[in-house]
Amino acid sequence: MVATPNTIAQQILANGDQIWIRGGDDIGSSSIPGFPFTWEDNWNTLVSNQQRAGIRLMTKVNNTTYTTGGNQNQLNNSQWQLLTWEINATAYVDFILGRDENALENEVWQYGPRGWEAQYGGWNMDKLKYPITPGEHRWMDTGFEVGDKPSMNFMNSLFTRAALTANHPNVNQK
Repeated sequence: MVATPNTIAQQILANGDQIWIRGGDDIGSSSIPGFPFTWEDNWNTLVSNQQRAGIRLMTKVNNTTYTTGGNQNQLNNSQWQLLTWEINATAYVDFILGRDENALENEVWQYGPRGWEAQYGGWNMDKLKYPITPGEHRWMDTGFEVGDKPSMNFMNSLFTRAALTANHPNVNQK
């Protein structure tokens, strides 16, 4: 199901947005201690234990010279990649739209984006078909270039967290 872009039902990528991955070693849970993905995080525990959140930033791998229109960076027609060196077991993931305008780099590295939206439609039914294994690349195309598919949609319900102090012992070794 795909909603009309920029309606109440959904949101497409805007300038400054990024794609993140969140998940676990099973659908809805993470049972392996220290596993790098979690479905949700307890912010107070992360701060007190100096741990990273279970969300990881994907890398935008294509560049564009498109300079006109409302989305100069062509985020709605971009490719993103994650290399899974951190995981030690099969993972099941969700794609997350991250929004950060005021967070510091170290804070985002440790806790993920301050604002995020879950994907709208489509992917949830297919998580079991596309697990990620250790050392594998995960690619995501957000755009119009492959066939007649529309841009990837995200819920128009922004989840947020408070600003947190980055205190992970490896925060400067990113």
